[in-house]
Amino acid sequence: MLLLLLCLLPPRPLLAEPVMRGFEAVYTLKRESLTIGQTVNTLSRDNTGRYVFESSTVPVGIAAMFVKDKIMERSLWTFHDNQPRPIEYLYDRSGGRKNRTVKLSFDWEKSIVTNVINDDPWQMKIEPGVQDKLLYQLAIAQELKQGKQHIQFQVADGGTTKTYEIGVQGEEPVATPLGNYQTIKVKRLNTNRSITIWFAKELEYLPVRIEYTGREGSHFIAQLKAVKFTNMPAMPVQ
Repeated sequence: MLLLLLCLLPPRPLLAEPVMRGFEAVYTLKRESLTIGQTVNTLSRDNTGRYVFESSTVPVGIAAMFVKDKIMERSLWTFHDNQPRPIEYLYDRSGGRKNRTVKLSFDWEKSIVTNVINDDPWQMKIEPGVQDKLLYQLAIAQELKQGKQHIQFQVADGGTTKTYEIGVQGEEPVATPLGNYQTIKVKRLNTNRSITIWFAKELEYLPVRIEYTGREGSHFIAQLKAVKFTNMPAMPVQ
């Protein structure tokens, strides 16, 4: 009887993917107190419904007189189990003395990622939940929305997978050219570089400030100076 009743129940609907809005966010990059560049991050959808997260960085001001490098990163991805899952990652550095192109193609059915660096390909195994070096920012935001205090991802980075451990440091107000925002401050834990990101709840957990200190002591800051949101249609979970 119980089996019959279960058969008569309507099927469970597919869980809708998290609602996200597209955006264009502009950041000012500083080394110490000197403005050296500008980064534009965008989130959109292509004509197949897949998400496209792209980041473009160019030198500005005095730095542009000496540095010609332009850096573009792009992650093509979908949602899987309510988390971003990469399909393809592209990194392109051009205009300077050392051009470099990196492409990662993720095959989740075979659990492999194909790496191509400057036309030299090889493959490696990956585990479920692996992120790419750009998409992990959006993955952190999704975890913060769920109230997570300690976040851990495997990230395809430099021809291998590395563990990124992220610890929530608490809430903190941050002043930006757009105004003051209450943020969640997070810090990467398992690295000899200091990386701290402030995510603004009011801006759908968009980073409003990023601080990076390298092993040699150089200090960089990215601060949000403009943002525009757009609506994107929801798609069924894959």
